[in-house]
Amino acid sequence: MRNMKKLVLSIVLAVSAYSININAQVGVGTVNPSSTLDVTAKNETGTSQNVDGLLIPRVDRERAQSMTGVPTSTLIYVNNISTGALNGTAINIDAVGYYYFNGTAWVKLSAGSGADINIYKDNGTLTGDRIVTQQDKTLSFTGTAANAFSVDGNTFSVDAANHRIGIGTIAPQGIGHIVSDNKGSGAGNDFYFDGFGSSGNPAIFFGSAGGTPAAPTALSNGTKVGSIYFNARLTSGWAYTSAGISSTYKGDGTTNLSDVRFMTSGGERAIIDETGKMGIGTISPTKTLDVAGEARIRTMNMVSGASAVNPVYVDSNGVLVKAPTISTYGSVTSNTTANITPGATGTLITGLVDNGRYKIMVLSGDACADGASAEYFVHNNTFNNYYSINGIGGILSSGTTNKSPTFTSTTRNVVATTWTGKTTCQAGDDSTALNYTLSMNSSGVINITNNGNITRYYVVIATRFY
Repeated sequence: MRNMKKLVLSIVLAVSAYSININAQVGVGTVNPSSTLDVTAKNETGTSQNVDGLLIPRVDRERAQSMTGVPTSTLIYVNNISTGALNGTAINIDAVGYYYFNGTAWVKLSAGSGADINIYKDNGTLTGDRIVTQQDKTLSFTGTAANAFSVDGNTFSVDAANHRIGIGTIAPQGIGHIVSDNKGSGAGNDFYFDGFGSSGNPAIFFGSAGGTPAAPTALSNGTKVGSIYFNARLTSGWAYTSAGISSTYKGDGTTNLSDVRFMTSGGERAIIDETGKMGIGTISPTKTLDVAGEARIRTMNMVSGASAVNPVYVDSNGVLVKAPTISTYGSVTSNTTANITPGATGTLITGLVDNGRYKIMVLSGDACADGASAEYFVHNNTFNNYYSINGIGGILSSGTTNKSPTFTSTTRNVVATTWTGKTTCQAGDDSTALNYTLSMNSSGVINITNNGNITRYYVVIATRFY
């Protein structure tokens, strides 16, 4: 009898707790279910401490991963992820929480649309602006790929494999590599530094390997160790680097000029100051180029044709000077006349200055290395046709007795030059091969006539004295 009473009580409790209507709707806590399953809280309001809610089956990850034939939309609560593995149907089960089965895998149930998107394996699209407030938290990315992180194609690229950054390229060739997409068309090639406030100019630091560049204010007292530094405006003085380039600000309160200094570990070696003067071995140049020390010119072009050149001298202050610009003293003119055949006359030199007085040297030689050099005085005056020439001396390489030539003047502007003792040459030269006559038939022009037996090549150098 006691057992019968318990059975009747259980049936009464069950009937009182559930309501099943003719539409096959089940109500829990209500006799009027409004859906297939309607669970109503026992205490919808108030301060009752009774627990109301729906308790979903709780399983660990291994159990969820082991299920087969799971109907789509099945809901579970995973309470332990230390078991099982993050793969298969459990590929998304990486944290404790609610999951539903989408027919292929368990998907984390979270608030908002697109809750099944995993940014670490799925692509997505922002539907609005987003802000990440980090506060004191850090955000780090690690990678091993060449183009591990990029923005808008090649606008910005991080090469994590080689530890490089590219702007305008996804294949940076150095630690930093900037490539313009607008080559040759103005501002697209520029790299801007802006918004520096009262400093006016940007500062670029190139620190030593493994070192930390000093703060800009520390650079003014010479503590910076680096390669190159372009200084911002300083109130006075200059910024020192142990090796490299420094751009300085002249802080005298009235000017706002800069210079560029070149330095090594031993100190300043060269400078280009605010006026454009360059000093080498001095930081106080007084000329456009001021060299404090020895200078060497490894190559120098030879003047050609009838170009006039001026000898270079050094004054008492060590400044290079040349002969006066009026070309009165020391100017040199050179010319060459080639292939004058025997008995023919050609122009040896032109352009001698009116009323100028010169010393000229005529050079000639043969194929056997025999050389002839002779000097002449020349006065070139158009007034009264007082242009004249006279021989003063010379030397013949192969001469046997009289190495100086014989000068024969028929008039003041004609002089014949005859060499004595010249040996013959297998090229066909005889003893007269180097003989010639110089003539001034007009002002400023000297002609030469080949009195030898073979075509000759002549060189002339004219130095003006007055």
